[in-house]
Amino acid sequence: MKKIISFFIIIGIGLLFTACSLNIDTNVIVASTYPAYDLTKRIVGDKYEVTQFVPNGQEPHDYEPTAKKIGALYDAKLYIEIGFGFEAYTNSLPDEIKNKALTLSDGIEPLYSHHSHDHEHDVEDHDSETVNPHIWLSIKNAIKMMNSIVNKMVEIDENNKAYYEDNYLKNKELFEALDIKYREELQDRKTNYIATTHEAFGYLCKDYGLEEIAIMGITNADSPTASELAKITDELKSKNIKVIFGEASESSSFSDAIASSLNIKRSSLNTIEALNDLTQNEDYISLMTSNLASLKEALCNE
Repeated sequence: MKKIISFFIIIGIGLLFTACSLNIDTNVIVASTYPAYDLTKRIVGDKYEVTQFVPNGQEPHDYEPTAKKIGALYDAKLYIEIGFGFEAYTNSLPDEIKNKALTLSDGIEPLYSHHSHDHEHDVEDHDSETVNPHIWLSIKNAIKMMNSIVNKMVEIDENNKAYYEDNYLKNKELFEALDIKYREELQDRKTNYIATTHEAFGYLCKDYGLEEIAIMGITNADSPTASELAKITDELKSKNIKVIFGEASESSSFSDAIASSLNIKRSSLNTIEALNDLTQNEDYISLMTSNLASLKEALCNE
Protein backbone atom coordinates (compact mmCIF):
# COMPACT_ATOMS: atom_id res chain seq x y z
CA MET A 1 0.00 0.00 0.00
CA LYS A 2 2.82 2.40 0.95
CA LYS A 3 4.55 1.67 -2.37
CA ILE A 4 1.36 2.54 -4.27
CA ILE A 5 0.95 5.82 -2.37
CA SER A 6 4.61 6.72 -2.96
CA PHE A 7 4.21 5.96 -6.66
CA PHE A 8 1.29 8.38 -7.02
CA ILE A 9 3.12 11.06 -5.02
CA ILE A 10 6.08 10.82 -7.39
CA ILE A 11 3.77 10.95 -10.42
CA GLY A 12 1.99 13.97 -8.96
CA ILE A 13 5.22 15.87 -8.34
CA GLY A 14 6.39 15.06 -11.84
CA LEU A 15 3.16 16.36 -13.37
CA LEU A 16 3.36 19.50 -11.25
CA PHE A 17 6.93 20.20 -12.32
CA THR A 18 6.08 19.49 -15.95
CA ALA A 19 3.19 21.94 -15.78
CA CYS A 20 5.43 24.53 -14.20
CA SER A 21 8.09 24.02 -16.83
CA LEU A 22 5.63 25.05 -19.54
CA ASN A 23 5.27 28.47 -17.94
CA ILE A 24 8.38 30.06 -19.44
CA ASP A 25 6.86 33.52 -20.00
CA THR A 26 7.70 34.52 -16.45
CA ASN A 27 9.27 37.77 -15.32
CA VAL A 28 11.41 36.14 -12.62
CA ILE A 29 15.14 35.46 -12.79
CA VAL A 30 16.62 33.46 -9.92
CA ALA A 31 20.21 34.07 -8.83
CA SER A 32 21.74 31.39 -6.65
CA THR A 33 23.53 33.53 -4.06
CA TYR A 34 24.20 37.16 -3.21
CA PRO A 35 27.16 37.76 -5.55
CA ALA A 36 25.18 36.33 -8.48
CA TYR A 37 22.16 38.39 -7.39
CA ASP A 38 24.08 41.66 -7.16
CA LEU A 39 25.75 41.30 -10.56
CA THR A 40 22.51 40.14 -12.21
CA LYS A 41 20.48 43.01 -10.77
CA ARG A 42 22.99 45.50 -12.15
CA ILE A 43 22.35 44.23 -15.69
CA VAL A 44 18.66 43.31 -15.54
CA GLY A 45 17.51 46.44 -13.72
CA ASP A 46 13.72 46.68 -13.67
CA LYS A 47 13.06 44.51 -16.73
CA TYR A 48 12.74 41.34 -14.62
CA GLU A 49 12.26 40.54 -10.97
CA VAL A 50 15.53 39.12 -9.65
CA THR A 51 15.31 36.86 -6.60
CA GLN A 52 17.98 35.12 -4.52
CA PHE A 53 17.75 31.34 -4.13
CA VAL A 54 19.95 30.80 -1.05
CA PRO A 55 18.63 33.11 1.69
CA ASN A 56 21.01 35.57 3.29
CA GLY A 57 22.25 34.14 6.55
CA GLN A 58 22.49 30.63 5.09
CA GLU A 59 25.87 29.07 4.26
CA PRO A 60 25.93 28.71 0.44
CA HIS A 61 28.54 25.92 0.55
CA ASP A 62 26.25 23.47 2.34
CA TYR A 63 22.73 24.82 1.70
CA GLU A 64 20.16 22.09 1.07
CA PRO A 65 17.02 23.40 -0.68
CA THR A 66 13.62 21.85 -0.07
CA ALA A 67 11.64 20.20 -2.86
CA LYS A 68 9.30 23.20 -2.82
CA LYS A 69 12.24 25.56 -3.25
CA ILE A 70 13.60 23.53 -6.16
CA GLY A 71 10.13 23.35 -7.70
CA ALA A 72 9.96 27.14 -7.81
CA LEU A 73 12.93 27.17 -10.20
CA TYR A 74 10.74 25.66 -12.90
CA ASP A 75 8.84 28.96 -13.10
CA ALA A 76 11.98 31.05 -13.52
CA LYS A 77 12.89 32.51 -16.88
CA LEU A 78 16.55 31.94 -16.05
CA TYR A 79 18.59 30.47 -13.20
CA ILE A 80 22.03 32.02 -12.64
CA GLU A 81 24.69 30.30 -10.53
CA ILE A 82 28.32 30.91 -9.63
CA GLY A 83 29.63 27.42 -10.42
CA PHE A 84 32.97 25.81 -9.54
CA GLY A 85 31.12 23.82 -6.88
CA PHE A 86 30.05 26.88 -4.88
CA GLU A 87 26.44 25.71 -4.90
CA ALA A 88 26.82 22.16 -3.61
CA TYR A 89 23.11 21.52 -4.16
CA THR A 90 23.50 21.83 -7.94
CA ASN A 91 23.94 18.08 -8.33
CA SER A 92 20.48 17.55 -6.83
CA LEU A 93 18.75 19.83 -9.33
CA PRO A 94 16.70 18.22 -12.12
CA ASP A 95 18.27 18.27 -15.59
CA GLU A 96 15.56 20.59 -16.86
CA ILE A 97 16.72 23.28 -14.46
CA LYS A 98 20.42 22.61 -15.05
CA ASN A 99 19.85 22.98 -18.78
CA LYS A 100 18.49 26.51 -18.42
CA ALA A 101 21.14 27.64 -15.95
CA LEU A 102 23.76 30.28 -16.69
CA THR A 103 26.99 29.31 -14.93
CA LEU A 104 29.11 32.39 -14.32
CA SER A 105 32.36 30.48 -13.79
CA ASP A 106 32.34 29.34 -17.43
CA GLY A 107 35.31 30.93 -19.16
CA ILE A 108 37.06 31.95 -15.94
CA GLU A 109 40.44 30.43 -15.10
CA PRO A 110 40.14 28.52 -11.82
CA LEU A 111 42.41 28.72 -8.82
CA TYR A 112 42.83 25.68 -6.60
CA SER A 113 42.78 25.20 -2.86
CA HIS A 114 45.78 23.28 -1.62
CA HIS A 115 45.08 23.57 2.10
CA SER A 116 48.50 22.12 2.79
CA HIS A 117 49.93 25.60 3.39
CA ASP A 118 52.81 24.62 1.11
CA HIS A 119 53.17 27.38 -1.45
CA GLU A 120 55.81 25.53 -3.48
CA HIS A 121 53.29 23.33 -5.31
CA ASP A 122 53.06 22.13 -8.89
CA VAL A 123 50.36 24.28 -10.48
CA GLU A 124 49.48 21.46 -12.87
CA ASP A 125 48.88 18.88 -10.14
CA HIS A 126 45.20 19.38 -9.29
CA ASP A 127 44.10 15.79 -8.71
CA SER A 128 43.68 16.15 -4.95
CA GLU A 129 42.71 19.81 -4.94
CA THR A 130 39.44 21.70 -4.77
CA VAL A 131 38.55 24.55 -7.11
CA ASN A 132 38.26 27.85 -5.30
CA PRO A 133 34.76 29.13 -6.20
CA HIS A 134 35.13 32.69 -4.87
CA ILE A 135 35.63 34.11 -8.35
CA TRP A 136 33.64 37.32 -7.75
CA LEU A 137 36.29 38.62 -5.31
CA SER A 138 38.36 39.46 -8.38
CA ILE A 139 36.93 42.67 -9.82
CA LYS A 140 38.15 41.57 -13.25
CA ASN A 141 36.22 38.32 -12.90
CA ALA A 142 33.13 40.22 -11.75
CA ILE A 143 33.25 42.22 -14.98
CA LYS A 144 33.48 38.98 -16.98
CA MET A 145 30.53 37.60 -15.04
CA MET A 146 28.44 40.68 -15.85
CA ASN A 147 29.41 40.27 -19.50
CA SER A 148 28.10 36.69 -19.41
CA ILE A 149 24.85 37.96 -17.90
CA VAL A 150 24.35 40.69 -20.49
CA ASN A 151 24.99 38.24 -23.34
CA LYS A 152 22.42 35.83 -21.91
CA MET A 153 19.86 38.57 -21.36
CA VAL A 154 20.22 39.76 -24.95
CA GLU A 155 19.72 36.15 -26.06
CA ILE A 156 16.44 35.73 -24.17
CA ASP A 157 15.16 39.32 -24.44
CA GLU A 158 16.58 40.91 -27.57
CA ASN A 159 14.03 43.73 -27.50
CA ASN A 160 15.85 45.23 -24.51
CA LYS A 161 19.36 44.69 -25.87
CA ALA A 162 20.31 48.39 -25.69
CA TYR A 163 19.08 48.62 -22.08
CA TYR A 164 21.14 45.64 -20.90
CA GLU A 165 24.25 46.70 -22.78
CA ASP A 166 23.99 50.23 -21.40
CA ASN A 167 23.71 48.87 -17.85
CA TYR A 168 26.75 46.69 -18.47
CA LEU A 169 28.88 49.57 -19.74
CA LYS A 170 27.90 51.80 -16.81
CA ASN A 171 28.75 49.12 -14.26
CA LYS A 172 31.91 48.08 -16.09
CA GLU A 173 33.13 51.66 -15.71
CA LEU A 174 32.40 51.59 -11.96
CA PHE A 175 34.18 48.27 -11.49
CA GLU A 176 37.21 49.34 -13.52
CA ALA A 177 37.50 52.49 -11.42
CA LEU A 178 37.46 50.35 -8.26
CA ASP A 179 40.15 48.09 -9.72
CA ILE A 180 42.34 51.13 -10.39
CA LYS A 181 41.72 52.33 -6.84
CA TYR A 182 42.91 48.97 -5.48
CA ARG A 183 46.11 49.17 -7.52
CA GLU A 184 46.86 52.75 -6.53
CA GLU A 185 46.13 52.39 -2.82
CA LEU A 186 48.02 49.12 -2.38
CA GLN A 187 51.11 50.06 -4.37
CA ASP A 188 52.98 51.32 -1.28
CA ARG A 189 52.33 48.19 0.78
CA LYS A 190 55.05 46.91 3.11
CA THR A 191 54.33 43.22 2.46
CA ASN A 192 52.70 40.98 -0.14
CA TYR A 193 51.31 38.50 2.38
CA ILE A 194 47.86 38.46 3.96
CA ALA A 195 46.64 35.97 6.56
CA THR A 196 42.98 34.96 6.39
CA THR A 197 40.65 32.79 8.41
CA HIS A 198 39.63 30.77 5.36
CA GLU A 199 40.89 30.47 1.81
CA ALA A 200 38.52 32.76 -0.05
CA PHE A 201 40.67 35.60 -1.36
CA GLY A 202 42.96 33.91 -3.86
CA TYR A 203 41.44 35.63 -6.90
CA LEU A 204 41.68 39.05 -5.27
CA CYS A 205 45.27 38.35 -4.24
CA LYS A 206 46.24 37.23 -7.74
CA ASP A 207 44.98 40.50 -9.24
CA TYR A 208 47.23 42.62 -7.04
CA GLY A 209 50.31 40.47 -6.53
CA LEU A 210 49.41 39.35 -3.02
CA GLU A 211 49.77 35.90 -1.47
CA GLU A 212 47.15 34.48 0.88
CA ILE A 213 48.08 32.39 3.90
CA ALA A 214 44.84 30.71 4.96
CA ILE A 215 44.25 29.10 8.33
CA MET A 216 41.34 27.03 7.01
CA GLY A 217 40.39 25.79 3.54
CA ILE A 218 37.70 26.88 1.09
CA THR A 219 35.04 26.75 3.81
CA ASN A 220 35.27 27.35 7.54
CA ALA A 221 34.60 23.63 7.99
CA ASP A 222 38.02 22.80 6.51
CA SER A 223 39.82 22.97 9.83
CA PRO A 224 43.60 22.54 10.13
CA THR A 225 45.17 19.68 12.03
CA ALA A 226 47.38 20.41 15.03
CA SER A 227 50.52 20.00 12.92
CA GLU A 228 49.11 22.27 10.18
CA LEU A 229 48.21 24.88 12.77
CA ALA A 230 51.77 24.81 14.09
CA LYS A 231 53.15 25.25 10.55
CA ILE A 232 50.79 28.16 9.89
CA THR A 233 51.83 29.84 13.12
CA ASP A 234 55.50 29.47 12.20
CA GLU A 235 54.85 30.81 8.70
CA LEU A 236 53.01 33.88 9.96
CA LYS A 237 55.81 34.54 12.42
CA SER A 238 58.56 34.14 9.81
CA LYS A 239 56.76 36.50 7.41
CA ASN A 240 56.16 39.02 10.19
CA ILE A 241 52.39 39.03 9.67
CA LYS A 242 50.72 41.75 11.74
CA VAL A 243 47.02 41.11 11.00
CA ILE A 244 44.72 38.11 10.53
CA PHE A 245 41.63 38.80 8.42
CA GLY A 246 38.30 37.11 9.08
CA GLU A 247 34.62 37.80 8.51
CA ALA A 248 33.34 40.68 10.64
CA SER A 249 30.55 38.50 12.06
CA GLU A 250 32.56 35.33 12.61
CA SER A 251 34.72 34.03 15.40
CA SER A 252 37.40 31.42 14.76
CA SER A 253 39.06 29.67 17.66
CA PHE A 254 42.01 28.88 15.38
CA SER A 255 42.50 32.51 14.36
CA ASP A 256 41.99 33.69 17.92
CA ALA A 257 44.59 31.24 19.19
CA ILE A 258 47.17 32.28 16.59
CA ALA A 259 46.48 35.98 17.06
CA SER A 260 46.90 35.58 20.80
CA SER A 261 50.10 33.54 20.60
CA LEU A 262 51.74 35.93 18.12
CA ASN A 263 50.22 39.08 19.61
CA ILE A 264 48.81 40.22 16.26
CA LYS A 265 45.62 42.08 15.41
CA ARG A 266 42.34 40.80 14.01
CA SER A 267 40.66 42.62 11.13
CA SER A 268 37.84 41.84 8.70
CA LEU A 269 37.46 41.12 5.00
CA ASN A 270 34.05 40.37 3.58
CA THR A 271 33.73 37.38 1.25
CA ILE A 272 30.44 38.86 -0.05
CA GLU A 273 28.93 35.36 -0.10
CA ALA A 274 25.78 36.68 1.60
CA LEU A 275 24.50 39.76 3.37
CA ASN A 276 23.82 39.81 7.10
CA ASP A 277 22.48 42.24 9.70
CA LEU A 278 25.69 44.27 9.46
CA THR A 279 25.75 44.51 5.67
CA GLN A 280 22.08 44.41 4.62
CA ASN A 281 22.27 47.93 3.16
CA GLU A 282 25.56 47.31 1.34
CA ASP A 283 26.32 46.06 -2.17
CA TYR A 284 29.28 44.61 -4.07
CA ILE A 285 30.96 47.97 -4.69
CA SER A 286 30.64 49.22 -1.11
CA LEU A 287 31.78 45.91 0.40
CA MET A 288 34.79 45.66 -1.90
CA THR A 289 35.62 49.27 -1.05
CA SER A 290 35.51 48.38 2.65
CA ASN A 291 37.78 45.41 1.95
CA LEU A 292 40.26 47.74 0.29
CA ALA A 293 40.27 50.02 3.34
CA SER A 294 41.02 47.04 5.59
CA LEU A 295 43.81 45.81 3.32
CA LYS A 296 45.36 49.26 3.01
CA GLU A 297 45.40 49.77 6.78
CA ALA A 298 47.02 46.39 7.37
CA LEU A 299 49.50 46.31 4.49
CA CYS A 300 50.55 49.92 4.06
CA ASN A 301 51.17 50.87 7.69
CA GLU A 302 54.15 49.91 9.79
